[in-house]
Amino acid sequence: MITIKSKKSIIFVIVALSLAVIFTVWYLFSTVNKDNVNVRDIELTYSTIDNQSVLAEFENAELKHEGELTTFTGEQKISSDLLNEIDNLSVEESEQLQDASISYEFTYDAETNVVTITALMINELG
Repeated sequence: MITIKSKKSIIFVIVALSLAVIFTVWYLFSTVNKDNVNVRDIELTYSTIDNQSVLAEFENAELKHEGELTTFTGEQKISSDLLNEIDNLSVEESEQLQDASISYEFTYDAETNVVTITALMINELG
């Protein structure tokens, strides 16, 4: 049975995961022309999260709860749809990133309220 504290931990990890994906994409493509910035508004219109649907977006996804510590690990390929949204990305750069994936590791300690996020890009060179 998932307790309220566990639900909060799961929601916190999922939000942290979303922020890490956004940060990773921003970091990878920080050389994009800043004159044509796309702005997106995101609005949360529901109060429950389907954990399995979020975890299904990742390969080798694993979500663990051990006492006050919640840990998530998983890999995600960079989607071609995302690459198509980036202005001034050359065909060569797009092809190089087509086979790349991002390995994520998140930990949340509910006792200390500390979050640790690690994102590592993996390409054909390792």
